[in-house]
Amino acid sequence: MPCLNLSTNISLDGVDTSSILSEATKSVAKIIGKPEAGSDFGWNGSTF
Repeated sequence: MPCLNLSTNISLDGVDTSSILSEATKSVAKIIGKPEAGSDFGWNGSTF
């Protein structure tokens, strides 16, 4: 299963990331030629 992890040094507390994650999911699925449901995506905030 393809997996995309996005990491940032910015805190995501109180941030609605749903629209960004939705667009990233669609874009990556299209690029790799796999369905969105067959991929795993996640966020990590304040990691640096």
